Amino acid sequence: MRADLERVDVEMARLKGQLQTLANEREFLGKLWDSVQETALPEPSVPLPEASLPPVDAKTESDAGVTEPPRRSSVARSRRGALMQAVIGHLSESDKPMSVNDMSDALGETSPSTSAGKVVVRNTLEALVAKGVAQRKRDGASVYYTYISAAP
Repeated sequence: MRADLERVDVEMARLKGQLQTLANEREFLGKLWDSVQETALPEPSVPLPEASLPPVDAKTESDAGVTEPPRRSSVARSRRGALMQAVIGHLSESDKPMSVNDMSDALGETSPSTSAGKVVVRNTLEALVAKGVAQRKRDGASVYYTYISAAP
């Protein structure tokens, strides 16, 4: 019986921590929403639903332990764009379909700044397939990518 009470106490403490985290996130999102509404944007044509959550205790961010989510730096975005442009360039210049290994090697040879891991290269190629810029062809276990040229 004692073990059950201790287990329930531990579970209650865990749930209280989760509830506090959710309350902190709600407070952060509320502040974010307020700052967005202060900008000169037109009112939405569809009314937004009212939150049916209980009010959050009025605590300061330092008391509540609220931290802002990490933001991607502009350097990471520009590097991702440079990688995508380099991949498109190699695909468009290639006279044969390229595998992820071929593309990774080609990127490493031309510019060390655009070299990336094979997973990143594959994800970039798959993003290009999704955008309709590249085409995927499977040959058994191998996958090859080709550039889709724009129609005249």
